[in-house]
Amino acid sequence: MPIIYTTELINRLLAKESRFDRDYQQYFLPEDSRPAAIGKPFFLPGGSACGVLLVHGLMAAPEEVREWGEYLHAQGYTVYAPRMAGHGTSAIDLASRRAEDWMTSVEQGRHILECCCRHIVIAGFSTGGAVALESVIRHPEAFPPSSVSAPRSGSRHSLPTLPNRFITATGCCNCWDWANTGRPL
Repeated sequence: MPIIYTTELINRLLAKESRFDRDYQQYFLPEDSRPAAIGKPFFLPGGSACGVLLVHGLMAAPEEVREWGEYLHAQGYTVYAPRMAGHGTSAIDLASRRAEDWMTSVEQGRHILECCCRHIVIAGFSTGGAVALESVIRHPEAFPPSSVSAPRSGSRHSLPTLPNRFITATGCCNCWDWANTGRPL
């Protein structure tokens, strides 16, 4: 890895950690917030030219996908788990965020991996799977998708607008729609 990429990678990782620290400090609520270590993004450098971007679910944090990340890292992959905006701090922070904020967080995560990996795979769990699929739809040239329990259905071209039939049938909250409309949970 050329030295310029190493410097850029370190700067981007430090910026993301600094952003989390500021958000955690601003939105910390003793009765609501979990320990800071749960919400911090994590980076596991591997020996492969392939990196994996792991996206956590709604009302979760990077720690949710740590075991998955450690398994992939043990296989030689570089792994980065960004924190989607509003997560890992408090419900007040999460309520102020929208899906576009989450997409920006994941996009920044991709740019971090681009500093050290030639190939990137994005994978997400639950709502993180939906965010991963949306990322692939927006940037199909960037990475192939992988998803676990993504709350979405339909063809590639209908994913952004097609409501989730299961959520519609059960009356559960559709987190993606909620994030785009601004309705409270």
